[in-house]
Amino acid sequence: MKPSLASVVSLAVVLLCFASQLHLLRADEDPLSSSSSSSSSSSSSSSCPPAGFDSISNFNLSAWTDHPWFIQEQMANAYQKPPFYCVRASYTPQEGGKEVRVFNTASLGGVNGTQQNANDMFLKAVVVNGSKLAVGPEFIPQEMYGSYWIVFAGPDEDSYDYGIVSGGPPKNSGDDGCIAGSESEVNEAGLWLFTKDPVPEPGMVDMLREKATELGFDLSVLQNVTQEGCEYPPIPV
Repeated sequence: MKPSLASVVSLAVVLLCFASQLHLLRADEDPLSSSSSSSSSSSSSSSCPPAGFDSISNFNLSAWTDHPWFIQEQMANAYQKPPFYCVRASYTPQEGGKEVRVFNTASLGGVNGTQQNANDMFLKAVVVNGSKLAVGPEFIPQEMYGSYWIVFAGPDEDSYDYGIVSGGPPKNSGDDGCIAGSESEVNEAGLWLFTKDPVPEPGMVDMLREKATELGFDLSVLQNVTQEGCEYPPIPV
């Protein structure tokens, strides 16, 4: 399939952002780089991420990858801008249980809009530690991957019907909680509310929002994802 101009531009933006984020992450690892941090980021680090913040324990990767996930609300990022339609994430575990192929889809402009992932590009998720994964395009070094933390999932370890994913720990202070990264970033950024069904049962999204608040997130970054009326493309084998 010949890639569309929009797809090529989107991919270029993603790669540029990944490269810039890798530079920033490496700078953060250097103790000397802390002197160049702004006073605002220094002050926010004392309260964000919240004390004791972590991804979930006793994570079951097989249950998490057992079915596609449909995003109900999410934070914008460098490669996805609102309005959001038909956002879906599908996962296929690979042999050995330490890597997962990721196939994300979304519609642009409406439920019948152009597919954002028109090139059928796969990402790869690597298990870093339990429910902490790192995700990025398959063709770039894993050192350039971004954090993907499952911070809430249920109703139990053997069957996940809902979940909350964060782009790593939320280190930035917002007006009413903590935020992982910013809308202009790819790595170490983002917040997503997942459900097993495209249109979940009443009250489920409200429950996820309440849980996200309990975890210390600023919900003002979340925007609605329209799922009703969507037709999803097949998942390539």
